[in-house]
Amino acid sequence: MPWTLFLYCNRSAAQELYIHAEPASNIPKKVIGMKALTANYQGSGLSTQWYGLRGMYGITAKWMVMLTGSLSDQHGNELPSELFQSTGIYLPQAQRYPLQFEGINFYSKYRLYSSDEMNKHFRIALYGEYGYNKTVYVNAEPNLSGDNTGVGGGLIITKLSNKLAVSGTAGFILPQWYNEQKTNLHVKSGNAFTYSLSAGYLLYPKTYTNYKQTNINAYIEGIGKAYGDALYKNGEVLISKTRHAVYKAGSYIDIRPGVQFIFNSNLRLDVSTTALQFSRNREGDNFATLFLAVQYYLIPK
Repeated sequence: MPWTLFLYCNRSAAQELYIHAEPASNIPKKVIGMKALTANYQGSGLSTQWYGLRGMYGITAKWMVMLTGSLSDQHGNELPSELFQSTGIYLPQAQRYPLQFEGINFYSKYRLYSSDEMNKHFRIALYGEYGYNKTVYVNAEPNLSGDNTGVGGGLIITKLSNKLAVSGTAGFILPQWYNEQKTNLHVKSGNAFTYSLSAGYLLYPKTYTNYKQTNINAYIEGIGKAYGDALYKNGEVLISKTRHAVYKAGSYIDIRPGVQFIFNSNLRLDVSTTALQFSRNREGDNFATLFLAVQYYLIPK
């Protein structure tokens, strides 16, 4: 792809390069993207960090893939034996673990439909993902980017009209059992329905005069999830449900405003926070206060 064509594609839909959600659009064919991400989490008087490094590649104009590796100080390496007390009311203690590698996430997206006009388009895409996690996670809420091994997928619909882009996502997560061989203990997070509604608006420039202009976009994103009870087994015996919230079915919607800067058309900086949170049975240690990401595109010659 010629350099000028890539710049045009990137600029014309910059306001749908959402900070949290994926749009129905893809990066162009044979383009490579590299992204560094970090998020700060607060809860129970404790601050923890999550870090990710992501590679992206456009296989065709309609099909792209991403691979993300992550590390954090949020997880240990063994299940607590107290988790399987006869009372079933083990309360996890908030603590910071040593920073360590968690696992990987593989994500694939295919654009099913596209209707394009000048400064307007409507697109539909399907996505699927697989997460592998090597650390221990005992909560009901599943997450394939660092917490659980499992699979997920869903549908994305995106509409761009001049300076405004709106996108909605509906998907699922099916986490696998975490099996600890030496103790014969087993844990599985709840199955989940995920959803999002994101809007992006081009603030600057008012009109483009050259491709080196700084691009500034404002975002507001609603990120939600509803999930079932966690399951626990000691050997082959299924443990009854605990009364503690972290193991129970729950749901939430986070409202996350953010701002994005694009420099020289291929260097991108994202900053976002969680401004509002509506939740049921969700623990405070899942409250993310700050998101930062830097992304760079490598264009083949």
